Amino acid sequence: MGRLGQVDGSIETLVSRIAGIRIWTYIANRQSWLDDAVHWQERTRAVEDALSDALHRGLTQRFVDQRTTSLVRKLKDKKSIRAAISSDGDVLVEGHFVGKLNGFRFIADSADGEVAGKVVTNAALRALSREVEYRVKELIADDDTAFDLNNQALLTWRGFVVGRLCKGGSALNPRIVLTAVELLEQPQRQGIQNRLSRWLYGHIETRLEPLLKLQDAPFSGAIRGIAFQLLEGFGVVTRKAVKQQLKALDKRDYGALRRLGIKLGRREIFIPALIKPEAAILAVKLWGVSNCLERIPCLPPPGRVSFPVDETLNLPFLRVAG
Repeated sequence: MGRLGQVDGSIETLVSRIAGIRIWTYIANRQSWLDDAVHWQERTRAVEDALSDALHRGLTQRFVDQRTTSLVRKLKDKKSIRAAISSDGDVLVEGHFVGKLNGFRFIADSADGEVAGKVVTNAALRALSREVEYRVKELIADDDTAFDLNNQALLTWRGFVVGRLCKGGSALNPRIVLTAVELLEQPQRQGIQNRLSRWLYGHIETRLEPLLKLQDAPFSGAIRGIAFQLLEGFGVVTRKAVKQQLKALDKRDYGALRRLGIKLGRREIFIPALIKPEAAILAVKLWGVSNCLERIPCLPPPGRVSFPVDETLNLPFLRVAG
């Protein structure tokens, strides 16, 4: 059994050894044939498992070597490389599976060795240019319903993450950074950036319209200071934080605040329209981006008037969340 347990050699040799050890396995499972059947059952099982693992490694390496050799030969050819992409994003180059295309990000299939990995990636990059160009045109022409902003302020197109929000010039004007650019030419990047910017502005305008009106209002003096604090707090600020500005307000200022839908509560000054779920969800995401959070906390369940407070959540977040 010592020779059968060796895990080196060719694929054909390993297959032969597995066939041989299975004879021993059969014998070991005949209780009346051996004095210590349990011992031999465990030993034959261990040997067969080791040989099966070695066979799997050998088959994988043979596939990788064949794929790498074929792709190297095609890369030297000046003619175009044949590529196909399945509905699930599987990328086939010259009939070989080389990875997946997730939106505009290519995820290479793991290949043994650095050289093989580079060959696979280079072949895919050369073959995917036409598909990427097609997807860019689709994204730019797509309806707004194809876009979304997930819970961590990542911009998605048809479910694929294509960008993320970063702190920008103001709370309502975050910066968009594309998350996958290695397959994109500069004009394509700019086209995607412009389309995402148009969608994001419309998304903010629809759900946070009271804040945009507040941002554009021609205020001066004490009321301007309150408006600025409300914008930074996405529609809510404590009375204590603007105590001095409140003292300086006159009747016209109170009327202007009222017309903009701003309510002066006992503890906070806030905009009731922004407590609605759609507005609060977006406000929390933008608040997280504006405060450079690594992870945006989850919103409390909508419609609740009270809930247990997680000690990890800070009060500004809870205020923005409504």
